[in-house]
Amino acid sequence: MRKFLRFSFILFAALVSLMLYQLLTNQEKQKNEVAYHTNLSKSINLKSTDFDSDGKMPLDVTDNGVNQSPQLSWDTLPAGTRSLAILVTDYDAPAPYLHLFTASHWVLYNIPVKVHALDKGVSSEKLKEMGIVVGKNYAGNHVYTGPKPPLGVHSYYFRIYALDFNHLFLTNDNRDELYKAMQGHIVGYGELVGKF
Repeated sequence: MRKFLRFSFILFAALVSLMLYQLLTNQEKQKNEVAYHTNLSKSINLKSTDFDSDGKMPLDVTDNGVNQSPQLSWDTLPAGTRSLAILVTDYDAPAPYLHLFTASHWVLYNIPVKVHALDKGVSSEKLKEMGIVVGKNYAGNHVYTGPKPPLGVHSYYFRIYALDFNHLFLTNDNRDELYKAMQGHIVGYGELVGKF
């Protein structure tokens, strides 16, 4: 019995340590990204007909509903923009009071500057026809995956980036690799935050 209790205690302590490490790592990542964005020019006007900034996202653009991407449009691209990228990020996983993970819901890049909007529910196939690369989301799939928070109300950051290069070729097309590749090449960005 004592051996079992000792083993249980060690296992519990290891799990708590792992959780604390993950929590601190993710908080540091979010802090660094917030700091990075404060030094960027927030010059692009990103909006949606589906929700206002800091407004509640409708059910049909979430994984609790139809799970279709929201309509997005943008203007006021800065001079020197040669391509665009869009990241949709949730820093609140699994709960707003327990930021253990950064969940990427949509990764788009190599968006041509002639594109100024995306229709609601646009498919990955249609995006590819437009010359847009769809990267991997948190589940490893090349699609939009809408919000489905397990606990609490989460904030979903829709960010568009104006980049000073035409094309980007990534070996592992996930959010982190794209974010890293964009460093030093962002000439402006825009942000729209949805709640769900």
